[in-house]
Amino acid sequence: MKNLFALILLIAVTASLASAKTKTVRIYFVPWSMSSFANMNAEHVRKRAFVKTEILDPSSADAFVAWLGEDKMKEDPRYQVEDIRLVIDAEQDDGTMRTFVASRFAISALSSGKVRIINDSFRAAFNYFYEEGG
Repeated sequence: MKNLFALILLIAVTASLASAKTKTVRIYFVPWSMSSFANMNAEHVRKRAFVKTEILDPSSADAFVAWLGEDKMKEDPRYQVEDIRLVIDAEQDDGTMRTFVASRFAISALSSGKVRIINDSFRAAFNYFYEEGG
């Protein structure tokens, strides 16, 4: 929890003063290493999430969405985001929803289908919630 809160705080501090495009962000998370009988999709994660978190400050929400790195995502048929463990719903000021999904290995923006590989530092931002003793 402290890793995610530290990340959100860091993002909030570094967020620009420009007007925000993102109204809120909802984060749904199932542990990366949890075994499941079938590959989970976004709706499964929303319903069965161990952690549900919301970012209500528009500047922090914008900065969090920027941290996801959609600008670094590419269309690449070699990478499929299957067995989803993380769903991020970013509600825009105009009421539209941008959704990102991540497996243990990659994150994708559902609207564009673009994807990028994620690493241990990305996964670590969410690890606290299921670590022993956490």
